[in-house]
This record gives sequence, structure tokens and C-alpha cells, in this order.
Amino acid sequence: MKELGILPQMNTIYNNVAGAVGIRFEVDLLNLPPEVKHMDNVMLATEKRDLMAEPQQPWVALPDPLPLVIEPWSPERAKEEFLALWYEITGEKVG
Repeated sequence: MKELGILPQMNTIYNNVAGAVGIRFEVDLLNLPPEVKHMDNVMLATEKRDLMAEPQQPWVALPDPLPLVIEPWSPERAKEEFLALWYEITGEKVG
């Protein structure tokens, strides 16, 4: 995997987690196609713009963010939305 520009220990942790998740879902998360990496960076740029505080240090260059704006939900709303979708998918009521 390409070095992410963070501590080597963080790269090791990322690789271990991505490898384990990839095995579980039968997806190679360590060798993603360029199109997937690009969209991941587009989403990161969108999240950076809409959800993150101003960074203390400059970031590496990112692609342009999506034109739509992410509007964060309260924890209560997020829980309600998650549980509603869970019920829709599984038919199982929780909480």
C-alpha cells in the first residue's frame, strides 16, 4: 500500500484493519481501483469542507468536493434514521 504520509504505525494499523475487513467482506481493500480511490478522495474533500474544523497544518491536494453540502444530523436523528433503515432492511425492530 502507498504510504499515507502519517506515522508508520498508523499505516500498519490501517493495513491490518483494511485487510481484516476485506477478508470478512471478500473485497481487496488494499488494492482498490483508481476510480474508487478518486471517489474516496472526493468524499474526503466534501467532508473536510462541510464537517471538519480548519486544519492546523495544510493538507495534501484533494480533488474538488461534491457540489452538494453535507448537513450533519444530531445524534438522536442519526439513531432514528439508522434504526428505521435497519428495520426496513431486516424487518427487525431494535431499540
